[in-house]
Amino acid sequence: MRRLQSQAEEIDFIVYSSREKKGVLFEIKWKELSYENAKNIILRKSLLVKINQKRYGIVAKRILKKEKLREEGYVALGLEGITSK
Repeated sequence: MRRLQSQAEEIDFIVYSSREKKGVLFEIKWKELSYENAKNIILRKSLLVKINQKRYGIVAKRILKKEKLREEGYVALGLEGITSK
C-alpha cells in the first residue's frame, strides 16, 4: 500500500502486487461528488499508473449516482453513514 505522486497529480491510495502486476487505485475526497465529477477524477488519475491489470475506486463524503459507477466496474464508496453522526 502506498501513495503515488507525480509532478502535478497524485493517487491517494494504491494496493499493488508486483508479482501479479495487478493493482487497485483509490482517490479519496472529503466532499460531495456528482457522478460526472467522480468519473472524471477516476479517468484522469488512471493515466498516471502503468499497471497491466488495474481497478479504480473513489471514496467521498457522498457520491451521487454511485450505483452507476459500480455498474461500470468502479469501486464507489460514500461515507454518508459515517459522517452523518
